[in-house]
Amino acid sequence: MALRSKEDNSLFPSWNQLLEIGADTLDKESKTDHAAAVRALVNIGKYQLAATELRESLVGTLWDDFFTDNFKFDETEIDESSLALAKSIWKLNKQSLHSIMTKFYQ
Repeated sequence: MALRSKEDNSLFPSWNQLLEIGADTLDKESKTDHAAAVRALVNIGKYQLAATELRESLVGTLWDDFFTDNFKFDETEIDESSLALAKSIWKLNKQSLHSIMTKFYQ
């Protein structure tokens, strides 16, 4: 969780946290069998299958609401120093793209 808040909290949940929040959401929607399946898959390290189960179980606006609730934040909350890795990657991509474009036109 590289992106952090000014209070030094992660702005995004880990995979485990996200899938557990999703299982809790399924419980609230009376989809307890699906919630149990997500938890069981997480417990054996099958995160992609757990995420697929979660996605397929949160139908309609439930998925959109879940996604927004867990990934939306106010940009003013970001600790600028936690952007260092992302900025390095963006810079690398720009350099790589320039190199590719230069070779393409030569």
